[in-house]
Amino acid sequence: MKAEDPSLAVRDMKPLEDVIGSSLAPRRFVLGLASCFAVIAPLLAAIGIYGVLAYMVTSRMREFGVRLALGATARSVLLLVVGQRLGWSLLGLALGLGGAVAGGRLLAGTLYGVQPIGATTYGSIVLGLLVVVGIACIVPAARATRVDPLTSMRAE
Repeated sequence: MKAEDPSLAVRDMKPLEDVIGSSLAPRRFVLGLASCFAVIAPLLAAIGIYGVLAYMVTSRMREFGVRLALGATARSVLLLVVGQRLGWSLLGLALGLGGAVAGGRLLAGTLYGVQPIGATTYGSIVLGLLVVVGIACIVPAARATRVDPLTSMRAE
């Protein structure tokens, strides 16, 4: 360019891809960070749910032993533990879903080309969180079914 017209004030020439890439770098960073958080959040939720449930099962070991000694089946104890956790999880999901819908409506003016209430998005998130809760419940609930009634009643 400078060779064709020496009067042009041209400096720091770059390909258009580089200019566009450098202008989008902050957005890419923020999206990458948000993606990392989106991957880590269910893992942290599963660890937290597992920890709370494991503590609950450990503190109720004597109760589960008495239930098994009085004739409860391992399946009924398993359903008791998982059912209680799923009940609380469904309550939390309902409250969170209500908050997400309300927040989406508040942000509707700032969203461009995106609907604030996407049933597919909310449905997949609810399903994903229920899977996370179910997986986190399996180990402590199975441990509750293997309680030896005699040992649990002798404890304390």
